[in-house]
Amino acid sequence: PDRDFRSGLTEAVKVALLKDAAFFDYLRKSASKLRRRVANVSKEAIARSCQLHLEHITAGGDPFEALEARPLDFGHWSAHRMEPMTNYALRHGEAVGIGVALDTLYSARKFGFPTPLAHAVCQTLADLGTPLWCDELDTPDEVLRGLEEFRQHLGGRLTVTMLKNPGEAINVHEIDLPVMKSCIDELREIAEQQPV
Repeated sequence: PDRDFRSGLTEAVKVALLKDAAFFDYLRKSASKLRRRVANVSKEAIARSCQLHLEHITAGGDPFEALEARPLDFGHWSAHRMEPMTNYALRHGEAVGIGVALDTLYSARKFGFPTPLAHAVCQTLADLGTPLWCDELDTPDEVLRGLEEFRQHLGGRLTVTMLKNPGEAINVHEIDLPVMKSCIDELREIAEQQPV
């Protein structure tokens, strides 16, 4: 189904931002074709996404995620929280898309990720047909509880992957909660500007 297909594409955006700036640029430029499931464009995007995920798992030195850093979980701390908050009405990939948008905006405010590019990430997700908002974000303190749940999931100290640039990920151990709340507000504004 289209909704699940688009959910998979959010994981492609995620891994592109982590590993391959050129691939993110391809996804950004191809978003409308991907949304329409143009076969050759979709095939290329899916193949590259799978390749980047596989390379990370097999050549990243931590296939069983024994270390504290889990870069492929970029955008997931909030996604894992929003899914149960919506009684799983929000698909995993949809929640990840929102989480990626949120963490990219945060990366722009805290770690120098270019702000215009952060907005381009949000626009790319929207162009793919991924929601940028769910009503559960109207209770940011409840969403932010996901940080503690994510720390427990990691089994130690909090380690969240953020971005300095596309293809340049960093690990952080603290989140500035007021800044993250302001990023939620910013994401609301961006989502409200999208056509229905």
